[in-house]
Amino acid sequence: MAEELLTWARSDEGSREEIPFLDGDLAGYASRALGQLGSETDEAAFSALLTRLPSVSGPEALTVVGEALRRAFPNGPVPAGQAFAALDERQRRLLTALAESPSTWRWGEMSFGNFSLMMSDYGLPDSPEEMRRYVDG
Repeated sequence: MAEELLTWARSDEGSREEIPFLDGDLAGYASRALGQLGSETDEAAFSALLTRLPSVSGPEALTVVGEALRRAFPNGPVPAGQAFAALDERQRRLLTALAESPSTWRWGEMSFGNFSLMMSDYGLPDSPEEMRRYVDG
């Protein structure tokens, strides 16, 4: 079961009408389901989320990045003023992937406000440009 969910979570297949959740986003649904499998699949699930991250935007990005944020920041928001170098390895991997994927922050041709708000909720930069500066230190 875990391997099947991981395969779907990495997938960049489009929306599927027969999936009644998340507007048919099977990969997003699988990503959310992986959170229920416990610590045995935690690293594989996190890697699957990072694999999919560059290919999502808009509402799909909320699912993928939201789950990745929950896994990388289980204790909540980053304290104000915390340097990138002070973050743990998993947190740095996620933020680097976000800095390298500016299209993930968009919905069509526009910035996606809900995505920026989600990042702010974690005490993180709320634009791809600010994230790049934070990661580059």
